[in-house]
Amino acid sequence: MITGIHHAAMRTADFDTAVKFYGEGLGLKQYFAAGEGKQRMALFAAGESFIEIFADGEEKSHGAVEHFALASNDVDADFKLALAAGASERVAPKDIKIAGEEGLTPELDLRIAFVTAPTGEMIEFFMCR
Repeated sequence: MITGIHHAAMRTADFDTAVKFYGEGLGLKQYFAAGEGKQRMALFAAGESFIEIFADGEEKSHGAVEHFALASNDVDADFKLALAAGASERVAPKDIKIAGEEGLTPELDLRIAFVTAPTGEMIEFFMCR
């Protein structure tokens, strides 16, 4: 059911520098962007996976990585499997739509869920429709 890692997400206090680093510095293609101010986010293609950047981070933290997402073809089943294996629920499976910036992907239609693994990391199960 798990088909791969879809994206890794991070929060940063310096969004513009992060976008420049991943886009210009590392040469990743910006795939999606949305929001304004501290609500900005950007998604960069990294092969078949993505790096997701949020603008609302702090200068000092325990690390920049917010969570990682596992691409799934059945979010509900994977969520239940994780709970049965000892994970705790963060966000139950749900459908969401995210409108993007003009010129990039116009809208993402998703099914997502989040759990906290027994060892503390946050995992998202992610299906793009």
